[in-house]
Amino acid sequence: MNNECICNVFDSYLADSRDPQEWSDLRVLKATEMLDSFRDDDFKILLRQWLDRSAQWQGHLADALSGVDSHLAIPVLLEILEQTPHDSVALMAADSLRVLLRGRELRVTRNSFLRLEKMQYASQGLSRKSLDLLMESIRPE
Repeated sequence: MNNECICNVFDSYLADSRDPQEWSDLRVLKATEMLDSFRDDDFKILLRQWLDRSAQWQGHLADALSGVDSHLAIPVLLEILEQTPHDSVALMAADSLRVLLRGRELRVTRNSFLRLEKMQYASQGLSRKSLDLLMESIRPE
């Protein structure tokens, strides 16, 4: 299957779940499996396309990236964090970053760092705890 086909199948899979309740652990695992089959070129295609998708699609992508090899997923999550206009998607990207980093340090752009700080101060409960843990690992460039 060529790169465009793989990305189209993945795109359709994420777009298929119209009801937010349909986005279950099983669907996340399936989306993660699909991402695991991506090559570097597939991730380049994904980086060109994700911003044109719905907030729900972007959130599903951020969620599924938490189970993918970190050297491929982290650049995509950082781009989502910095560029998505949806705070809920940025929060999902931040949580996936936290999962992938597992306490390792990561240098991020100043814009990413500032967005994380803003979300951290505006969050409560589990979201705040997740962001607090992530911020322990994040350093601005």
